[in-house]
Amino acid sequence: MRTCCFKVPMPMAAKAVFTVLILYSFCFIIVSIAKHADFSETFGSVGMLVFEILVHILVLLYGATAIFMIVKKDAKHMHMMSNVYWAMVAVLGLVQMIMLILAGVHHGNTILVCQAENPGADADQCGHWVQTSMALLGVSFVIWTGLQIYFGFVIQSYAVSVLGKHRYGELRTHAMEDWDAKLELNDGHVSRVGTTRTWNSTVE
Repeated sequence: MRTCCFKVPMPMAAKAVFTVLILYSFCFIIVSIAKHADFSETFGSVGMLVFEILVHILVLLYGATAIFMIVKKDAKHMHMMSNVYWAMVAVLGLVQMIMLILAGVHHGNTILVCQAENPGADADQCGHWVQTSMALLGVSFVIWTGLQIYFGFVIQSYAVSVLGKHRYGELRTHAMEDWDAKLELNDGHVSRVGTTRTWNSTVE
């Protein structure tokens, strides 16, 4: 059995990737709803926050569907699953980058929210906290994007492996059916005409 990620079997690694994706999306949705007022100030509008939540709901549903496909060993849709994953990584990366840009544009609102929640803090202190938070978010964005790309290669490798086994099984089944058909036509004997041994004996 093929392995990856510190000798973890490929099917288990693929399920782990989508489980992490589901947990990430679920946590993002819960935190966004719980802190919707603060996030709306940070991003400048409620619309962006709603869009983010909808995107992560779709990601969560995709992760659950992918795990179901892995459990059912649905070889016919494995290639599509891998392609959808890469598209999802691109969309999430773009959306998260837009979030960071909007957070930078509306950092003044974020400072005001910080002062409202921390009466003892002045604008300079809150500004420093906001800058630190933005830097951490940027680093987290880069690390998470890198992990998603690595996970994408894991999913792609697993999809290729499953497709290869499926096609090999189809070819083997076709060969066995062809063999059975030849046996029926020749009363249980297979003619050697056209085989390598017959051709060699003819040449000699």
